[in-house]
Amino acid sequence: MSTAELERLIEQVKALSPSQRQRVREVLETPPIQGPEDELEKRLVEAGLMRRPPRRPSDRGPNPQPIAVSGKPVSETIIEERR
Repeated sequence: MSTAELERLIEQVKALSPSQRQRVREVLETPPIQGPEDELEKRLVEAGLMRRPPRRPSDRGPNPQPIAVSGKPVSETIIEERR
């Protein structure tokens, strides 16, 4: 979208009624649904079965850092507990 088109769009939004501008705000603030999991999470939140959708790896930033854990590797602990 060019700058001129954006400016025209902004002027059109300014010409809307207050209730129409509120609806535009709501649409812009609602994250887009990207897949069936997102739709399911949205419905679970609306039904009151979830407070909010779980964080995605992309929500944690571009370079998430691993958590340092002392002791033996977690994989060894899991294998021992399965025996």
